[in-house]
Amino acid sequence: MSVRLGIVSYLNAFPYLYGLEKQLQDEPVMGLFFGTPTELNKKMAQNALDVALLSSIELARYPDRYDNLPDLGIGVRSAAGSVLLFSQVPLEQLKGKVIAVTSASATGVVLLRLLLERCWRVEGVSFQRRMNFRGIRDQFPAILAIGDEALEAKQEWSQQWTCYDLGKIWTEWTALPFVFALWVYSQEWAKEHPVELQAVSQRLKEAMEYSRLHWTEMVSEAEKRWSGIRGVESYLKRFNYVLDSSHRDGLVTFYQWVKRIGEEKVYVNIPSATVGA
Repeated sequence: MSVRLGIVSYLNAFPYLYGLEKQLQDEPVMGLFFGTPTELNKKMAQNALDVALLSSIELARYPDRYDNLPDLGIGVRSAAGSVLLFSQVPLEQLKGKVIAVTSASATGVVLLRLLLERCWRVEGVSFQRRMNFRGIRDQFPAILAIGDEALEAKQEWSQQWTCYDLGKIWTEWTALPFVFALWVYSQEWAKEHPVELQAVSQRLKEAMEYSRLHWTEMVSEAEKRWSGIRGVESYLKRFNYVLDSSHRDGLVTFYQWVKRIGEEKVYVNIPSATVGA
């Protein structure tokens, strides 16, 4: 049986992808599917994927439907470099305003609302989702961008906008890491395919180990595929792909905060969040 594996089509997920590509080129036991975070979230909800690198907020939204592979995901201990709020005005002036947010983001949008309300004490902000920001930048006082789009925007907009890195803000506010994505699987699928689940977990660990051992080659390939992005290696070094107990603490703290603010459409039961020991 071929496992349907979903992976985010962003640069920061490339260390997983590079290792998987090397593993699977002679043994295609997995079908790889690519998309933005929200696209993968949707496919997983439609049972179109078995295991996927999902937005971490999805585990909190659907704790009775999903579980996660221990120790694997995408986290940071400081600035992420690609979950960015660009603002044309001081933060306090965003009160009561409408912010444009990328339709690709799930966790980043929730994190932004949390930081606005509880860290920065800016209330009454509403969000408008946009597929892209071409031609509409000046229509909004602030814009949330993630992933490759955020990297490109930072290169193009840095002189015109104040840029706030949400990963950096979170870690300074809480003194904890932040986990943006987790390798999540359907509990129902896992009951029927325990052997395949174990194999996927092992494959992902081996993929990351391969990229670690072949770091220079991996970075070189990433630079070819993302030729328009500057500083690829330093960017990839920001991320933690093997998670530990401090990431679990950060994840659970995030879930607890989200529950407190009553985020719309986020009905949080604190899951076991099995990252680290």
